Amino acid sequence: MRKSPTSDVQPQIAQIKGAYDSLAPVYDNTYLSPICLAENDVIFSFLHHLLPLEEGPDVLELACGTGLLLDGYPVHAADYTGLDISPAMIAEAKKKYPGHHFQIGDMHDLSAIPSGSIDRCICIFGGLSYALRPIVLLGELRRVLRTGGQFFLMAYSPRYLDRPSYILNQHKMTIPTSLHTAHSWRFLFSQLYGFEEVFIQGFHAYVETLFPHASRRFLRTALTLEAATIGQLTPDACYFHIITGRK
Repeated sequence: MRKSPTSDVQPQIAQIKGAYDSLAPVYDNTYLSPICLAENDVIFSFLHHLLPLEEGPDVLELACGTGLLLDGYPVHAADYTGLDISPAMIAEAKKKYPGHHFQIGDMHDLSAIPSGSIDRCICIFGGLSYALRPIVLLGELRRVLRTGGQFFLMAYSPRYLDRPSYILNQHKMTIPTSLHTAHSWRFLFSQLYGFEEVFIQGFHAYVETLFPHASRRFLRTALTLEAATIGQLTPDACYFHIITGRK
């Protein structure tokens, strides 16, 4: 019998699913601090700048969770598919956005998505790091994107797992993640899979630590400035990698 390309990581994927199933009821309320809201503001601003909203493009969101993307980047329901491994997170997303299409699934296997049918693939706030076999995911990404299709993906940097405000750290939970340097991501996207216009920058290095009691407005400005400096010069110093490009 032919072995599934992800069969060797199924126990780890089950751990990820179980963790986020248990966190789904409290997930949104965990991220209401000024720094988390400021992060949302900056990422949504980046998205609107790089991928302006318009009717028509088909959007696939990986690791969609409870539907945070739609809070600040309101893709038309007819143009959107959200995928997540956790049924409980999907249930929360459906409560918030009952008209949008969400489906339970493993991002290693996008066989339910027709080849060449997606204009934009988005994954925010580190979900890419739960692709334990990124080579498999990138192969699927290349298959489902149309020629010229774009992506905006966020992965945890190796530094993120030490972040005190990481929800899993708050709940004293540990699950498998796939962590890479910016150089490693660049190799996978540009050289191994031949995606074009690949750009990788870091996001959020020291703002949370330096200004723990600052306002959302101040933090938004600080994060934007930091992304344009430290984020571009030394992306591995940041909590997140932002990976953009096109097929």
